[in-house]
Amino acid sequence: MEIVATKKEYAKSLDAAIGSVAAEGIYLAGDTGFGAEETYRFICDCIAGGYPQLLLVEGESVLGWCDVVPDERRGHGRLGIGLIKRARGQGWGEKLMRETLELAFRRFRVVELCVRADNARAIALYTKIGFEAYNRRKPMPLSGFFGGKRIHMKLARRQYLKAANA
Repeated sequence: MEIVATKKEYAKSLDAAIGSVAAEGIYLAGDTGFGAEETYRFICDCIAGGYPQLLLVEGESVLGWCDVVPDERRGHGRLGIGLIKRARGQGWGEKLMRETLELAFRRFRVVELCVRADNARAIALYTKIGFEAYNRRKPMPLSGFFGGKRIHMKLARRQYLKAANA
């Protein structure tokens, strides 16, 4: 397994990975993938906009992803991450997220995410990296898909860099 920058050629495999994680009904906002065409457009948008998107791959298969795209607030990015079941519990999620954040903080002052409140494993990882929970008055764009409670978390560039240099 290795972490690589996204490429258009990975669209179909990335969509399959997203669909696999979504089908579990635990980790993502929806319970299905986006479809290969929409995933392809998203990859193209990331590449054209210079938004960091890294993939965990094994051969031609995408096993995980992490990306940061602009949020509605200037200077803020929104993080998305997921790993298929067989890639979890091996440290790849943390490695993938840290490498993506290194790229994201070249562009964004703050990176935010939204996580299901019952996803203790993800919350523990986000907290370990330095994300802190906060309340947000305006829901995140994906909020309509979430069932149950969610936690909004954020990490400022200065906090991340301070922790990295400690």
